[in-house]
This record gives sequence, structure tokens and C-alpha cells, in this order.
Amino acid sequence: LQFLEAPLSFHGKRTAMQIAKRVKARQTRREPRLHIGTAEDQSKNMLIEGETEISQVQRA
Repeated sequence: LQFLEAPLSFHGKRTAMQIAKRVKARQTRREPRLHIGTAEDQSKNMLIEGETEISQVQRA
């Protein structure tokens, strides 16, 4: 098995990299009213609210 190394390039790459640098990381928070079951059961599921990077930048 042989791996080839090649740079990844595409139209808009520079813009995508600039946006990625401006996006703030989100923190998760616990929502006690949504907890059901044991702590082990709760750890198997996570509710994620997300947005695309570009919309996060525009809102900031």
C-alpha cells in the first residue's frame, strides 16, 4: 500500500480558511430538564445545536 501526498486545493480555499479562523468554538451545556435515565444512558446521547461556519461569522 502506497500513500501519495498532494496538496488539497479548491476554489474558495483561502476564504474558507479565513472564516475558520474567525469562528468561535462553542461550549456544550447541560440541560437538566432533558435528562432521562441513568448517567450512563445520558452519556450515550448528545443534543447538538449547530450552525454553519459562515453564519457564525456573519452573526459575530
